[in-house]
Amino acid sequence: MSKPKRERDPEVRWESVFKVLKRSDLPWLWIAIAFGVNLFYNELLVRLPTTTAALFGGDLSSAALRDAVVYYVLFALVMAVWNLFKAQAGCLAVKRARDNLWWKMLRVHMSFYDSNDPAELMSAVTNDISYGVDQTTYLLINLIPQLYYIIRASSTIGSYHWVLVVGIVAFVPIKYVYSLIMGKLFYNAETAVYQEIGGLTGFLAERVRNLPLIKTFTNERQELQNGRKTVDKLVKANMREVKMNAAYSATIQIMDFAQQFLLIVLAVILIQQKKITMTQWVAFFLFSQELGNNMSYLVNEWISIKMVKAALCRAAKVYDAPEEDLEAAGDAPIPQSGRDVEFHSVTFSYGDKTALRDVSFTVPEGKTVAMVGLCGSGKSTSLNLLERFYRPDGGQITMGGVDIGRLPLGEYRQCFSYVQQRPEIFSGTLREALTYGLTRPVSDEEIMEAARVTGIAGFIEKQPAGLEAEIAASGSSLSGGQVQRLVLAREFLRNADVLLLDEPTSALDAQTAKNVHEAILTTFAGKTILMVTHDLSLTRQADQIEVLQNGNLVGEGTYDELMANCPIFAQMVAAQEKEAAA
Repeated sequence: MSKPKRERDPEVRWESVFKVLKRSDLPWLWIAIAFGVNLFYNELLVRLPTTTAALFGGDLSSAALRDAVVYYVLFALVMAVWNLFKAQAGCLAVKRARDNLWWKMLRVHMSFYDSNDPAELMSAVTNDISYGVDQTTYLLINLIPQLYYIIRASSTIGSYHWVLVVGIVAFVPIKYVYSLIMGKLFYNAETAVYQEIGGLTGFLAERVRNLPLIKTFTNERQELQNGRKTVDKLVKANMREVKMNAAYSATIQIMDFAQQFLLIVLAVILIQQKKITMTQWVAFFLFSQELGNNMSYLVNEWISIKMVKAALCRAAKVYDAPEEDLEAAGDAPIPQSGRDVEFHSVTFSYGDKTALRDVSFTVPEGKTVAMVGLCGSGKSTSLNLLERFYRPDGGQITMGGVDIGRLPLGEYRQCFSYVQQRPEIFSGTLREALTYGLTRPVSDEEIMEAARVTGIAGFIEKQPAGLEAEIAASGSSLSGGQVQRLVLAREFLRNADVLLLDEPTSALDAQTAKNVHEAILTTFAGKTILMVTHDLSLTRQADQIEVLQNGNLVGEGTYDELMANCPIFAQMVAAQEKEAAA
């Protein structure tokens, strides 16, 4: 089934674009240096025609030759320096902008990613921000020097004759109005291009992540077609922009030719009437070429500004998103004792879909509580709310009697270890995987002790490089059991007070699952454990079990109590035992 057609986002506000640029931390010193060099370059450009006009008029005296050589050499050197500083400013601006946007994406509230695909947003970091900030840097460096050149050159030409200035500026209003009309069209075309780039990025990220699925179903040819369709959408968007550029450039070129023709006619008439000299005519001709180009560039900058706005559209969306403040102190300290975790009439919905309804239960400090229920009953949602990835719509969650929303977020999350349904590890070395997120120094002895406790030490010792052995992204070079044990060793090193487990054995075979479960109970003995599981046999050792159904809490107690008093739980156990026996 094909994905629904993506709707185009409404046009981003200029305030949001300025916020992106402000948060991008532009390298103002480098921009100022490049700006100054560019201003000097344009001053040389203004003086060049008058300095070399005599030479072009036939004067081969040593003074004329010397002046021409000095100016051309100086002109070339300044141009080289300007290009160097401009490139340096642009590269540094893009680097800082990417760093800051990535930092913002890491801090954005999780609810933002419910409606915005992270894979598609990656192109905002890799592509959109690069063009938008680089082009903005160029505009800051170039816009005023271009205007300076136009004013200075027009003033010099006006000293020859005012009619020449009129001929130069005659087409400017027409070009400007035309650029205003085209600006909106270019914004729409550029927005479409960046949207399709995001679509392609998301498509490739999803397919590459699921290559085993594609290969299992030998669906390579179909995915080739799916990829071609996605690429075709980008090509069509690019071609629309190319056609618009061609039409716009051709129209501006025609206006430039008409302007040149008008200027030549006016100059010839003035020469015939002896109102300007031949030297002034040569200087004017040299001026007119560069002046015409600068005026066209200045008019075109409006198109560039609109394209910058389009390029920064998704970055603006990210910067407008709600942000977590990990450094906020909170208005209550983390409780140091009596850390019972309690849900008080908690209600939560994902948009129109209710996930929890008036749920209340307690996880006593130092006890193991299991949460069970069918898919979609609200178990994982409870863990997400406890981790403060989301805020309850109603009710409250407390730790030690304090509403968790009042506690400092960064310090609060340090209280938890969270083993997700699909435990993730990043590419790198075994050492990096085991110490991920730890800010304190960890010795090899401490790492290997954690590995022995969780049963992964033997695997590490068999590696020729030991802890420096490389592992593939997401642990794809490891078995499911090895990944689980690595994650458990990582959480053992983290040594948090509360352990959250979301289906920690769901991807493992029965024997491996049993071994991992025993490792959990042994490794984290004495810790507060809240465990979500579909394997009801694992709940026998839990101090307490919470039974959820369609977002409602329908049972609470020990295994034996629920078997006697909760029909839903008893039916689930019976169904699972029947399935195991079959």
